[in-house]
Amino acid sequence: MFAEIWISRIFVVFIFAGEIFVSNAMSSGYLVLGGSGMHDSSDNIAHFLSLPTETANGHTKVYTNTSSRWLHYEDFLEQPMSIDVDYTRKQLYVYNSYTATLQNVQFDPEINGRNLAFKILHSGLSRSHVKIAIDWISNNIYWTDPTFRWIAIQSLQNHSHYMILIHDSGERPTGIALNPIHKYLFWSDVGSLPKIERSSLTGSDRKTIVSQGIVYPIALDVDIALSKLYWVDSERDTVERSNLDGTERTTIRRLISSTFFDIAVFALQRN
Repeated sequence: MFAEIWISRIFVVFIFAGEIFVSNAMSSGYLVLGGSGMHDSSDNIAHFLSLPTETANGHTKVYTNTSSRWLHYEDFLEQPMSIDVDYTRKQLYVYNSYTATLQNVQFDPEINGRNLAFKILHSGLSRSHVKIAIDWISNNIYWTDPTFRWIAIQSLQNHSHYMILIHDSGERPTGIALNPIHKYLFWSDVGSLPKIERSSLTGSDRKTIVSQGIVYPIALDVDIALSKLYWVDSERDTVERSNLDGTERTTIRRLISSTFFDIAVFALQRN
């Protein structure tokens, strides 16, 4: 497999062979990856890797040669198609496309996790490009399901309760991102009228913020510190940025002949 990670204030992962998905650990020291065909693995079993990061003088370095194969699935058919981390509560959350479930497991990249077991939080999702996002303040998990055409939320304190937030006027909701500080929910729709929308965390006050010059915005994320929205358009081969209301839109980089899966914005803790 050949993969490249472009690093500025954002991580963009694009793959030419194999699969890889990235999450911001919201910590001062690790980038978490999940996917198959990574590292020195000779099989197709999905592994979760933790890569140490270090920031100095405004530049962030990811130590790709010292990654830890922290955890893996036992069955090669199981794949982490979307991941997110609540570093404060030490939890890793995963959408497993093979079992069509949301799962979680205790997260500590400095401790070998091979004896840990994934816990199923929600089952019955479709096996499409489901994306997840964690509200670490309210302790809720959100997800998009482009097959069922909805966006849902589930409390991580009471796993038996979930609610469909949005199930109208959307064709194929795919990317999802949260700003729990300002109580914003963002999502992308890759249907016949591609767009990016914003609402409150309860799905109210809904508005379209980007609808022109957009084709397949498969993933997005929020830079909470700078109040910026980032997304990748896998048809236009672009990494783009705007304000949280869609204004001052800018193309950050165009990466021709690349296949985008996800994007993660990170801001390391400063002393």
